[in-house]
Amino acid sequence: MNTVAESLVEAHEYYAEELIDAEQLIRRAALERRNHERRSVALHARVTAPGIAVLPAHTVDLSRSGASITLPFELAAGQLCLIDLELEVCGESRAFHIAAEVCYCVIMGEGRFRAGVRFGEIDAATAAFIASILKVPV
Repeated sequence: MNTVAESLVEAHEYYAEELIDAEQLIRRAALERRNHERRSVALHARVTAPGIAVLPAHTVDLSRSGASITLPFELAAGQLCLIDLELEVCGESRAFHIAAEVCYCVIMGEGRFRAGVRFGEIDAATAAFIASILKVPV
């Protein structure tokens, strides 16, 4: 084996402890990026983004400061949008409008995307709505 090939093989050898340590560091970094715990919550939503029509969406998870949503079109990271969350209780429907920024968007399959959004400032009613869904104090 030539020296270039040997150095490539050597550079890709890892010990199990190193992989576990790296995995723990990645998990810690992900937790540090989020200010609030996310919980699985499925709600109907609509996403309005500049230059794109209103898109039907569903939440996958939700926190006080953001959400993960599925939708039929790709959104660009950094793109600003408006998320309308719809709640129907006892035959009454109410929509909550939340300004958000797209953190990521990945393809899930044919015509389905999953986007992570970070909420902008929200009013007291919307904060109370999210807290009640998550069952956490405001």
